[in-house]
Amino acid sequence: MNVQRIGGLLEAFIDKEVLQKAGTYSQLFSSWERVSTKCGLPAAAAHSRIAALERGILLVEADHPGWIQLLQTKQRELLDEFSRLLPDEIRGISFRLMRSGNTESAHENQGSAGTNEAEKTKNPL
Repeated sequence: MNVQRIGGLLEAFIDKEVLQKAGTYSQLFSSWERVSTKCGLPAAAAHSRIAALERGILLVEADHPGWIQLLQTKQRELLDEFSRLLPDEIRGISFRLMRSGNTESAHENQGSAGTNEAEKTKNPL
């Protein structure tokens, strides 16, 4: 079976609008480092991540309460940037501390964000 026929079959089963929305959500979750840097918090990306988008609220998790405080100082700017990505979907932004089992998630999701083991344990303040 050739690729075009497979693509046609997939289109028959999956609505193009759903595919576009999935792509936009994927962009949203992968944009955290870029947006936090644009808002003046480049180091925050190594200590935080987008956890969910639920009922119009973007949920961001951080690995230390100090990072949450810093992110809250830029809450309006972060919300404005993310609202540009999904204008009809994002109405607010909320922050929470990562659960103890998820503290490595922010670091792993950032790939080579320039942090080493010693930097991960530094106090942000």
